[in-house]
Amino acid sequence: MNTDRERYALITRPRVDAEEIVAALQVRGINSVITPMMTIFYASKVPKSVIKGLYAILFTSRNGVRAFAQFSKDRDFLVFTVGSSTAALASELGFKNIGSSEGDSKELINLVKTALRPSDGRLLHVSGLNTVGNIADALSTQGFDIERRAFYEARPVRNLSE
Repeated sequence: MNTDRERYALITRPRVDAEEIVAALQVRGINSVITPMMTIFYASKVPKSVIKGLYAILFTSRNGVRAFAQFSKDRDFLVFTVGSSTAALASELGFKNIGSSEGDSKELINLVKTALRPSDGRLLHVSGLNTVGNIADALSTQGFDIERRAFYEARPVRNLSE
């Protein structure tokens, strides 16, 4: 590798997540160009009743944590996340009781089944409009009272920046 040349990275994550990546790369001497391939739009019409009687929240992305944090100031819920990055953001935004699974939604399902009983209370999966897999269906077949609610939508951008 030619070390005399400047190194660049193309960051295609949404801008809010790109800034952390840029900072980490900059420390390593890598310049970055941010060109998000999607924009996150938060839901404006989520009824407040969605959190009434809620026992725990499942977050499968950092965008879900941000969306819920905009929706409600309540941070007393038990929280389960996919990944340490999502758990760290939940903690940063004030949630205190956080369980985190590494891997994917299957690992999250296993964590919830291990940590909770169906009789503990109602669960909410905060998600984007489009998801891969169905955590709510998987847990409801195990007897859990769970609702998946779209709190945000990730929309592709029409054009990349110059």
